[in-house]
Amino acid sequence: MTLPPESSTKKRVAVVGGGIVGLCLAEALAERGASFRCFEKGVVGGGQSAGVTRIFRHRHERSELVEMALRARASWTSLESRLGKRLVGEEGVLILTPDGREGTRLERLGAPAETVSWDAASNQMPLGQAGGDVPHAVFETGGGAIRARSAIESLHRVVADSVVNADVQGIAQHSSGVTIFASDGIYEMDEVFVTAGARTAPLARAEGIEIPEQRAWSLRLTFESRASPHLPCLLDRSGSFGEVAYGSPTPDGRGYAIGLSGSDGSIAAPNTEVPDPKRLTEIRSRTETYAQRLMPDGLGPLTGARQCLATPLRSGDDDFHTWRSGRVTYFAGHNLFKFAPLIGALLADSIGGRDLPEELRLNPPQQQA
Repeated sequence: MTLPPESSTKKRVAVVGGGIVGLCLAEALAERGASFRCFEKGVVGGGQSAGVTRIFRHRHERSELVEMALRARASWTSLESRLGKRLVGEEGVLILTPDGREGTRLERLGAPAETVSWDAASNQMPLGQAGGDVPHAVFETGGGAIRARSAIESLHRVVADSVVNADVQGIAQHSSGVTIFASDGIYEMDEVFVTAGARTAPLARAEGIEIPEQRAWSLRLTFESRASPHLPCLLDRSGSFGEVAYGSPTPDGRGYAIGLSGSDGSIAAPNTEVPDPKRLTEIRSRTETYAQRLMPDGLGPLTGARQCLATPLRSGDDDFHTWRSGRVTYFAGHNLFKFAPLIGALLADSIGGRDLPEELRLNPPQQQA
């Protein structure tokens, strides 16, 4: 169904989900003068967006996403200016890879990255002894640690008056608009955007849209940092330290968060809301072992943990997609924090029946209803 474009300032817009994407969309709607409500059943930013640190990186498998990351970095700078808050650090991202062409590929795509020697990589991060072949190293000067909690709190302050603390339990379209059935009442809206993480697929399914996601529990551990307070973020695709993993410093420089990547680094959750405790224990042990192999002199005891239910699409961990049905738009994906200000702006530009931009349809899912 295609709707004729309408003035954004006349529309009552609902944003379902108060995570980083929903908040960035809400802030973009506020910038455009739209009337909106942002529905969040729990703590704002308390679901998949929880935690204190995330990685901003340009490195992606698909060139379209590298190009989008360049635009997203500019969107973060613009958001920082509007909020008056530094949200992305300058630590950079150290990429360890078995492929020596990675740095050349990123440079060719315009990403601020360069191939560096192993000695230079070890100067950036006190790496331990790599097992097997020494991996190739690439350093992204334009990447860094996103101050996740600070971003959530700063965005929340801007849109707080429009946040409704309620669970959206049903969305019904009709000729004159959309009715939202929430735990605290019934709301009549003109247009709805669903950016609700694990709640997006069930809400979409009620409307006949099947989002091809593969739910999994992820576990990130934070360790005491005994190294420089300016440790870079890490993407370790080499396997040289026993795992494929990622890492990011905490904003205060006192901690370093590490998580395992790949299918064996998370716990599949197709039909359960409770992860297998044995698998959690296994992943914890593997992550602790990896941390000590990676930086035996740089990391100390475990100081914190963050567990969440992730919802990557079946087509890839970095993929995202948008579904539109009449006046309701569903957005789903994974690893979205780095793109959030750009995604929020692009979604906001589509209100009033305007076409969804191509950028939000770069990653077609494997199946649609």
